[in-house]
Amino acid sequence: MTCAFYPRWQVACRRHALKAIWTVFGISVIFSLSVAAQEKRADAAEPQWEYCELRLSGVRVEGGNAIGAATIRYAVEDGWRGESVEVVRLVSPGRRFGGGEDTDALGKAMAQLGRQGWELIAATDNQGFRTCSFKRRVKE
Repeated sequence: MTCAFYPRWQVACRRHALKAIWTVFGISVIFSLSVAAQEKRADAAEPQWEYCELRLSGVRVEGGNAIGAATIRYAVEDGWRGESVEVVRLVSPGRRFGGGEDTDALGKAMAQLGRQGWELIAATDNQGFRTCSFKRRVKE
């Protein structure tokens, strides 16, 4: 049965058609607002990260001490901010320096970063030039 065959139902059919149109429109508006809210929550929930890298700086001798050094470089908005971590060892008269002071400094710096919540994400060794990359979630 259609409204064309029953004229008295034409008004009722129009009402039903308008109700259906408004219902579809209302559902689409609610759905789009819901999707927008979910996207906003997803953006807000997306973790923010900060990054740093750790590099061996080598060994130097000062006043009878072998000093192994590693450099931590933090990525900041306008470039890098650096800090040095050193391990000092007394060089005995019969011993050459370079007995692991540099790798000890690397280990000390890694332990420091670990205590601060940094996670190792990559380590490279390019012809003796070691670099370790770290990340941690930004604290809000």
